Amino acid sequence: MPRRGLLIWLIILPILAFLTVDIIRRVSPGLRGNIPGTQLFNQSPTTPQRVDFLCLNNDTFTVEFPPQYLVEGVSLTLPSGQTFELNQVSESSEVTRFSDGQYTFYEQDGEGFVETNDVWVYANCEPQSTIPDPDPSPTVSPTPTPTVSPTVSPTATPTPTPAPTITPTPTP
Repeated sequence: MPRRGLLIWLIILPILAFLTVDIIRRVSPGLRGNIPGTQLFNQSPTTPQRVDFLCLNNDTFTVEFPPQYLVEGVSLTLPSGQTFELNQVSESSEVTRFSDGQYTFYEQDGEGFVETNDVWVYANCEPQSTIPDPDPSPTVSPTPTPTVSPTVSPTATPTPTPAPTITPTPTP
């Protein structure tokens, strides 16, 4: 009889573990990939797409675009090998701009520009591969606000506290 119980538990435990991971995955999609064994559920690419830009004077620079680069920013690598992490600072229908305060990368009409200290370092540079479209920003569904019904509790009747009595001490 004890062996039969052990055998049943050896069958039930893996099933429970699988169901628990599946429930957590459905309830908390933000945890995907962080739970051991769930990496297959996370199908969105996380590898940045590398785009080389060739300028008119044959200079080149590289920009790496992560899937959600409008949120995450981009990496700019100059010909010297220096890499800078740039955050998006503005976007319009014509220009997308990323900067770290020192270097600024502009993408306009499919061309790339790099500026430092208000001076164009690289201008009119053609991408050697397609600049990826950004994945849509992650949407956060609003958390419902719980409704709180006021409950009336009986008011406590204050109990008077007696005033302290001071006994004078005789002075010699």
